[in-house]
Amino acid sequence: MQLYLFTALGICGMVLQVMVIYAMTRAEPGKFAGVFFYLLVLFLTGVADMSMFLELGNWPVWYRKYFFINDTLRHFAGMAAVLSLIYIATKEHHGGPAFRIKTFAATFSGIAGVFVFTRGETAALYMNEVGRNLSFAATVLTAILWFSLVRAGLGDNRLLMVSGGMGLNMAGNAIGESLLRVSRSAPSLVLLGNLIAVLSHLACLLVWWKAFRQPAGQAAARSAREPG
Repeated sequence: MQLYLFTALGICGMVLQVMVIYAMTRAEPGKFAGVFFYLLVLFLTGVADMSMFLELGNWPVWYRKYFFINDTLRHFAGMAAVLSLIYIATKEHHGGPAFRIKTFAATFSGIAGVFVFTRGETAALYMNEVGRNLSFAATVLTAILWFSLVRAGLGDNRLLMVSGGMGLNMAGNAIGESLLRVSRSAPSLVLLGNLIAVLSHLACLLVWWKAFRQPAGQAAARSAREPG
């Protein structure tokens, strides 16, 4: 039952990713290049993982290292997308350059620290711990993004919706990773953790699709009509 459930959710996710990518090509792919790159990485690595899973009904031992590589690529692309949104939110603020330099330097130092200080008894456990720590780092970055938006006082509805969707995605992923972490003592949490991670990602994609459905001119006009 769980196999069919997560297969269906995975296919729904890839369909939504294609819908968002198509909507972005008609809106502002240049402005949101980091998010566009993140979606491409999600789709391509997702196709590789899903095709192997559908072919064999599971990921064989020899493929698991490639799955961990794909998962790490997804984490890096997600953090790059959040950093790109922070750049958009602060580029017109007078203190933006110094704030960006500090944020980017802290991010790169944090990533290096994750790989250096993370410990695991096996390669699989090590990569699981790396993924969990990167998820936590991405959640902290998302909080910094929201601080940047509040600080800048921007009225860009599309940027706010994209940032909100990213927040849903990163928070759900971090909660799911944490539940998987404690599932060793409570195996029933595995299903819950995976569901939270997948459903939060689908919610993020729906928000993004709604944000990019309108051409840039219409979105800007709508923002201008709303009271500030």
